[in-house]
Amino acid sequence: MSSAMVSAMLICDEICNKENPYAETFAPSRFSVEEIPKIFKDSGKAVKGVTKRFF
Repeated sequence: MSSAMVSAMLICDEICNKENPYAETFAPSRFSVEEIPKIFKDSGKAVKGVTKRFF
């Protein structure tokens, strides 16, 4: 829900040509192709930790 609200605010500000302090944080270009393996590795660690806690 919070991501939807931020998205709505970003779109509204973009249409109205206003600057939004969260635009850079939520920009799709914040990740590069070189970071994809690290993202998957970190995600795997998170899933492993969660499953370890529950099982």
